[in-house]
Amino acid sequence: METGTIVLFVVVGFFGLGSAVLGFIAEGTKLTQDDIEASTTQCVYPANPAFALGLVAALLLLVAQIIVSAVTGCCGCCKPRGGGFSGSKRTIGVVFAVLSW
Repeated sequence: METGTIVLFVVVGFFGLGSAVLGFIAEGTKLTQDDIEASTTQCVYPANPAFALGLVAALLLLVAQIIVSAVTGCCGCCKPRGGGFSGSKRTIGVVFAVLSW
């Protein structure tokens, strides 16, 4: 494998791993019923980092997806027909590109 390909896999892998870790941390820090203070006139929700962590996790996945799509040329679906891919490989590439989004 070329060095650039290995670097790409490592970067995208770290983005995916970071996204998973942030997602698990966000799930662990979400509010429970005991955290909410309720009175007869209002409810008080304490500050919580769960939303921000989930948002950063989603952004990391989006960046990883964009990097892979840009570098690989949309898995062959953006290349003209007969551009080195057989019909079945092109179909499989398009299916996986759609499923990955």
